[in-house]
Amino acid sequence: MAFINFIVWLAVCTSAIAVPESTLPIIDLGYALNQATLNSSCPYPLLTFSNIRFGAPPVGDLRFAAPIPPQTVNTTVNNGQQTVICPQATPTWASTAYAIVDGLTAAISSATSTTASSATASATSKSSIPAPAAGTSEDCLFLDVVVPQKIYDSSYAIEQRALPTNQSGELSESKGVPVLVWLYGGGYIFGDKQSQANPSTLVANSLADGHEGVIYVAPNYRLGLFGWQASSAFEAEGGTTNAGLFDQRLALEWIQKYISLFGGDPSRVTLMGESAGAGSIFHHITAPASYNTSSLFTKGITQSPALEPITDAQKTATYDETLLVASKLANTSITTLEQLRALPFELLYEVNFYIVATSYYGTFTFGPAIDGSYVPALPGMRLLNGSFDHNISIIAARNENEGIFFTNPTLQNSSAFDSLVQNNLPDATPETIAYITNVLYPPVFNGSYPYLTQFERGALFTQEFTITCNSYFLAKAFAGTESGKAWKYIFAVPPGLHSDDIAYTFFNGDTSTLNLGGGVVNATIANVLQDFIVNFAESGQPAASGYPHFPKYEEGRVYNLNVTELGKVIEDPDDNPRCNYWQAASWL
Repeated sequence: MAFINFIVWLAVCTSAIAVPESTLPIIDLGYALNQATLNSSCPYPLLTFSNIRFGAPPVGDLRFAAPIPPQTVNTTVNNGQQTVICPQATPTWASTAYAIVDGLTAAISSATSTTASSATASATSKSSIPAPAAGTSEDCLFLDVVVPQKIYDSSYAIEQRALPTNQSGELSESKGVPVLVWLYGGGYIFGDKQSQANPSTLVANSLADGHEGVIYVAPNYRLGLFGWQASSAFEAEGGTTNAGLFDQRLALEWIQKYISLFGGDPSRVTLMGESAGAGSIFHHITAPASYNTSSLFTKGITQSPALEPITDAQKTATYDETLLVASKLANTSITTLEQLRALPFELLYEVNFYIVATSYYGTFTFGPAIDGSYVPALPGMRLLNGSFDHNISIIAARNENEGIFFTNPTLQNSSAFDSLVQNNLPDATPETIAYITNVLYPPVFNGSYPYLTQFERGALFTQEFTITCNSYFLAKAFAGTESGKAWKYIFAVPPGLHSDDIAYTFFNGDTSTLNLGGGVVNATIANVLQDFIVNFAESGQPAASGYPHFPKYEEGRVYNLNVTELGKVIEDPDDNPRCNYWQAASWL
């Protein structure tokens, strides 16, 4: 993509032009009919098929269970206008965190009184729980497909749609285009397929300068206790730990079967995600070989792969709390999974909201957990032991200051730091806690460690334990394979907070757009990042025309995405004793 074309296109690819519905294509999936909307304002017009069902409603006996494909046939045309999102929740501490990043430096230096306990107190009564947002439903396993009209109308796509339904997905002599799949972030407790991302410009520009283009797919997946409930008792009663991961996997299986009908090549799928979405990819890559991950995607882009390790004790405590809160809100004793499944959705929504709201500062309570099957061990340990899919290419990425958003501003002394570590590692022995607080992150503020204050010490612990070391684990592991198919970049555009890069990944031309940290999006950096993504999906090589070469991750070489040092190759700051300690997981 030439930069001059990028700027011109962005100016005209930001709003859809109304088109009579009768002229818009309808795709027949065999079990459903879905009609597109058309954005004809782009140089390459885009078709969007919104809210395509990929899973049966996860209700009744399927609540808390692994998803299954659609079981019914619906002959009513779905025009995609009824957007559905999975049940959401938000920790109360997040309001403090957003206040901090709104006035970053001043807020951090002046915050002295808010505590995690007082910050959550206002959200713990039933009267303070808001009604579900519009479109919220347990029946939320839907996805969107955005495809350039040029690709949808290609001879390959037409040929595929002419095949019987049970033969769709079979490749012919002609080939489809790459597929880019987006998994949204949100701490595994909020988010949906549309809220973070408008892929119009990214997809339209994938056809620039003779490139073949990409098809974009974004699925929903279940959140909070609906998708991530766990514990041995929960499983013994028939619950599925990591149901949210299986939702994502079912969407990937749907892509293998149906994406050729849109013009996509099911053998060239790139899975991209941010935060919880990237953490999910981390788990898919390290799932046992019996799950045949590389048959579902061949490339991964993990932006800030976030994971809060959940111990057995934490799983049990959360499930017990779920039963206790459900009993209180239902005003009857709820002691089994069968009883939970029988509760009305509205009450279970309140249970989920309450539990998430009272999460310890910087945490979300729910998320992926070791299940002995799809997740037999922490992903970092699996990578260390070579137990991952070596056939996948990876771009591992993280932001410069991942930990600030998740660190309590009142962390001003060693006692508070010790409490932070203890709350994140509740099963750790006193000796382990002492090693972490005195050796790995000692209270030394003379510049010999990457922090000068107690708050910065806490932020470093938080980001390394949950995000930045994960990007190092991925890059190091894949660089060590025979092909060395690994790249890593650090998004360092100030302030470089967690999720600041989303505004760049899906930049649509408005340079007044603000990221989480309040910074105006830099169009040059956005252009480079989008080039990396598109070229990686197409050719397996992240590259941006006119900008420095992006080298593979060899000997810890990392690409710096920064306004003042764009393209400078630096040593990986995550290659340090702390990350190596976290990966070995002797602290478990």
